[in-house]
Amino acid sequence: MQETKSVSKLPLPKFFYLLKNYEIISLLLYAIHILLNFAGTPAIKAFYVFEMIFFLILAFKYKWRDLFIPTIVLFFIEGQGRILGSYFPLHRIIFDLYLFTLALRHYIARRSIMLPNQIPTFFKFVILAHFGWYLVQFFNIESYGPLAVFVASKVYIFPFIMFFMFLEDPISQETNEQQARYFSLLWVLSFQLALIFFQLGEGEQSLLKLTPYYRKPLAGDIFTGEFFRPFGTGFGPGSISVYLACSVSFLFLSKKKSLKQIITTIILILLIYAACFVMQVRVALIMALFITFACSFVLLLKSKLKVFSVAGLIFFGTLIPTIFANIDKVQTYFPDVDLSSSINRLQAISTVEGAASRRGSFEKVFTNLFDRLEKAPMGLGPGHTGAAAGMFKELMDNDPKYGLAFSWALDNLYISLAIDFGWGMIFYTIIILAFPFYILSKTISNWKKNPKADNKVGIPLSSVLIILITTWGAISIPYNPISFFYWFWLAYSLQLLSQDNSHRVLNE
Repeated sequence: MQETKSVSKLPLPKFFYLLKNYEIISLLLYAIHILLNFAGTPAIKAFYVFEMIFFLILAFKYKWRDLFIPTIVLFFIEGQGRILGSYFPLHRIIFDLYLFTLALRHYIARRSIMLPNQIPTFFKFVILAHFGWYLVQFFNIESYGPLAVFVASKVYIFPFIMFFMFLEDPISQETNEQQARYFSLLWVLSFQLALIFFQLGEGEQSLLKLTPYYRKPLAGDIFTGEFFRPFGTGFGPGSISVYLACSVSFLFLSKKKSLKQIITTIILILLIYAACFVMQVRVALIMALFITFACSFVLLLKSKLKVFSVAGLIFFGTLIPTIFANIDKVQTYFPDVDLSSSINRLQAISTVEGAASRRGSFEKVFTNLFDRLEKAPMGLGPGHTGAAAGMFKELMDNDPKYGLAFSWALDNLYISLAIDFGWGMIFYTIIILAFPFYILSKTISNWKKNPKADNKVGIPLSSVLIILITTWGAISIPYNPISFFYWFWLAYSLQLLSQDNSHRVLNE
């Protein structure tokens, strides 16, 4: 039931009347948070503590399906919260704690943890095999003990628990709910983009006014002056760009698509491109472009003028390398802003060769991968790579058998998995690689059987596939923000696929 009577007399945008009271409060808190950034006041630190308390109360009171909008708001601001709180431990884990609270309440209410029915039998076995192999790692003599394995469960086990919750307590597909989510994301992204361009103009002083602790992510003076990259409400220079890129699919999910809404969406997406460009995070810009292209392609397949629309989209896609190569001309339109660093970084990937050079070669990856598997077939235990490894650096330095160099994963997910799990990496790898393509094959099969079927599955699925493609093996899927988006979009795709299959069976 909608709880809007108490705010009905407030001068709020019309879409607020589609929301519940706590959703409205979440969006208003977000707006105040951004405005405090504009004001450059240290008072934002105390305000963030108030926000944390509010969101944790929501997690104790409501279910996941009711909290999508507050979750997105917290997701966008918690990165800055880490810096505002001087990386105090609670600030570093607040989003995980929030999700853990939701999951804990969910499973207490269910009184069991079962694999959701939407998951195909094959993948149920693979997931159980991953869990079983993870349990074995507690007894791995090469590991740094049960504590290391337990700490690493945050990235290798909890995302699955979160994924199950997304499937068992799905967000509503009602038209009004979709519209509420669309306009809420519009609100969140618009404020975020405004802050990014404000910080671009003001430089690092816009951050240092909030707290001198920003000197740490600014790496002293490395990311200042002409090398400054806006933070938005992220935890590092340009880090919020990935949040923006992975949110693009939300803008395509609304059922109502008026001309005004289409124009607004186009403008917002173009501003996201511009923000990713000035923040110099090339993978985020490529991700945003690919997601836009894929989602547009999916929608245009149902258009009455699909032949012309798809042809135009493909033509635009072929122009992207040329646009990248001539991006230096942008500087002439903004003479007061130094874009040279952004331009140089983007031009470095204007060709396939340039893009490929930014990642380790396949030969180098496979050589290191099989070297780790040969020397440690059981793995060294979770906690040797990634964020958890920082707790055990001294043990790695003094490891007489493998040493610190053996745990260097070249920022590659699969080498990291080989170090942590040995040949047991195959289970996790199958899940993250094969699951999306299973959904894709089933979606295409449904479309062939019923050409008039809804193609909405293709939109969230596009995000999952493009995350896989653009991260190019980088060690990002187990970690936020990519982890949250990957599992959310995967669950959303499977949810829509299951609904389509149910409707098809009923119609038959």
